[in-house]
Amino acid sequence: MIENLARTLSPGGQSTEQYRACAVAGRPLANLHRPLARARPTGFDEHTLRQLARACDYDAQRISRHFGISVRHLQRWFNAHLASTPSVWLAEQRLQHARELLASSSSVKEVAYALGFNHVSHFSRDFRRRFGHRPSTELKRPRGGEVLVAALQFSESALESSALAAS
Repeated sequence: MIENLARTLSPGGQSTEQYRACAVAGRPLANLHRPLARARPTGFDEHTLRQLARACDYDAQRISRHFGISVRHLQRWFNAHLASTPSVWLAEQRLQHARELLASSSSVKEVAYALGFNHVSHFSRDFRRRFGHRPSTELKRPRGGEVLVAALQFSESALESSALAAS
């Protein structure tokens, strides 16, 4: 009987499993259209929230959809718990992530596009405003000793190839 009720009442977007679970849980029929559980942004530590921000591409609308709340409610939650707005906090997290990525990357352009910036110049401007220097200063660079070893290896291989060419 529950299965038949679930099949007849479920709108196109809802699964019959959700309706069956609602009926078994004894929820009123008027509430069958609502999701079974809605996540609320409570009890989160900042590390978990950072991971969620990365997964949602630093988009407040996606985060609010994840929790099943309005963007305005998310703004109130950020104000109460982080003393910031979602856009300011997400921009900061995005730039902090950029700093991490630049340490292991060889291209500013690659990092900018990976984090969803449409223009490298916008990324560079925001990065410079936040950290006080250009993003290219954070790029992965070989250390002095590594440069010397690479130069010696190159000169040795060049000598060997010229010696082989002379023979």
